Amino acid sequence: MTGVARAGASILPAPIDASPVEPIANPNEMAMSRPLDVAARVPRSVPDALGWLRAHFRSDLPTDLQVTYQVDLRGEGGGIFWARVDGGRLSFGEGRTPRPDVAYQMDAGDFYAILVARENPELLYLEDRIRIEGSMSLALELRVLFLTRVAS
Repeated sequence: MTGVARAGASILPAPIDASPVEPIANPNEMAMSRPLDVAARVPRSVPDALGWLRAHFRSDLPTDLQVTYQVDLRGEGGGIFWARVDGGRLSFGEGRTPRPDVAYQMDAGDFYAILVARENPELLYLEDRIRIEGSMSLALELRVLFLTRVAS
């Protein structure tokens, strides 16, 4: 994977939690065993989504990726947050970041459905339900960074 290195990461707002995430023993097995019908665990707010991202982050991936994502969710359960991947570490916080490498805009319900594999992000993008600004290759890498299965 390639990434965008940025000097002066201190321009980001203070992270909610910058500690490394413990790797999952066998991420591929866990991702394949998770059922698609996980209604009880569907995030319904930005804090719920941040908890989901923390729990599903793949810190076992190559450590050369440095990227900042910003997500702007509209509608019920919406809000704005950023996530920073720096090697095998994940940090995030609510609000905007000054210069994200990738910025997403979409309906909150669509985002939460993507997290639990009820929606396919590529199809939503083709349907103009997701707006992406910045590096498309980094935008696509986001999906690899978190354990999930995509509905076909």
